[in-house]
Amino acid sequence: MAYENIYNIIFDIQKEFELNVQSLYNDTDTKNGHITAKDRYGIIREFKLLSVSASIIEVSKNSSLENFNSKLGAIKKASKTKNSPFGICINM
Repeated sequence: MAYENIYNIIFDIQKEFELNVQSLYNDTDTKNGHITAKDRYGIIREFKLLSVSASIIEVSKNSSLENFNSKLGAIKKASKTKNSPFGICINM
């Protein structure tokens, strides 16, 4: 399957998630971009609303576990610096 097709499938999943997750929150939470609730220690704090992200990693016969872990870590770090509604990060 071509990269573009995989990207489009993932984009559609992320868009569907974004549309459906809104039903979990009231208007105030959505406007604020977070909920306020007690954490596991009973302390009231703010929690970001649910989001979803995805990575596409091509695995070939030359791939190794070390390379995979390293690339996945780099993608995760880079995706946290992007200000995209879907957490998209392309790391070549």
